[in-house]
Amino acid sequence: MLEEFIEGNNLRARLVQGRGTGSRIRCRVFVAGKEEVLLITLKSSTIDFGKVEKAFGKRVEPVPEERVEEMTGYRKKFLPPVSIYGVKVLLDEMVAGKELVVCALSKEKSLEIPVSEIKDFNDDLTVVDIIKKGGLD
Repeated sequence: MLEEFIEGNNLRARLVQGRGTGSRIRCRVFVAGKEEVLLITLKSSTIDFGKVEKAFGKRVEPVPEERVEEMTGYRKKFLPPVSIYGVKVLLDEMVAGKELVVCALSKEKSLEIPVSEIKDFNDDLTVVDIIKKGGLD
């Protein structure tokens, strides 16, 4: 699914064995009523849900693992930052300032992707500050 998306759109992103090189990101899906939102942050960051709710305009709730896979086709801990359709995307400013980021797709495989491609290949993306200041896990 993701491989076809990368090839079909001629992306510079690439699938790699292991952890890859670049800043590590985490992608998580939340819901607000019937709307889904994908949050993309640095892996070491802590999400500030007050900021997320302000940016999204609604209170967000975590999505159970089974529903994440049903909604996206991906496992909850291994969501990519592209090829998830019909969701609003909040890209943290810290990620937006990077050139290349890495997202785990499994325990063995990662996606190395230029941030410009995350921005270009998500239809409803907003760059916003959504992490706690000094909030590193």
